[in-house]
Order: sequence, then C-alpha cells, then structure tokens
Amino acid sequence: MKIYQLKPNKKEVLLAWGHELMTTHRAEALTTLAEEKCTHEFGYVFSVGDADYAALHMEGTNILPPSESDLNKKHKEILRDCIDRPLDLKEIYDLITE
Repeated sequence: MKIYQLKPNKKEVLLAWGHELMTTHRAEALTTLAEEKCTHEFGYVFSVGDADYAALHMEGTNILPPSESDLNKKHKEILRDCIDRPLDLKEIYDLITE
C-alpha cells in the first residue's frame, strides 16, 4: 500500500474518479486489471487535520506494467493531477493465510 498527500482541493476530484471507475468504467477497469494480472486494486481517501490523503494498493500474482489503454492513461493523468507527494510508509506486519 502507498500513501499520498493530495494537492489542495483535489479530494473531490479523486472521489469522483473513483465513482466513475466503479460505475461507468467498471467493466473496462476490470478487464484492464485482468490484463495486468492484478486481482485486487483499491483506493481510499482520508483527512488528517486540514490535509487530504489517498491510500492506494494493488495485489496480484504477477502484476505486469500498466496497460496503455485510454482508461489507464486517464487514470494516471488524474492521479498525477491530484497527488502532491508520497509519504514514507514502513511495514509493521503483513499476514497471509493460505
């Protein structure tokens, strides 16, 4: 998982994009994930004080480089527009049952 600080006033832009991915572009997004060998991708936004943040994560057996689909290009463009900087995140633990 990666944590990013968002640029001012970009939280709503990111939330709107997430809504589009889950509705209008859902089928295309799922196809893209399958092509990339990604089984699970999620993003959350949260605020601490006056600052907004995004937590983004991808899982898969062999995640390939990002697809060059129009949807993925738009996804990267929106993230670049909204993200100010990554924050250091130190893993404490990661447990998986089989």
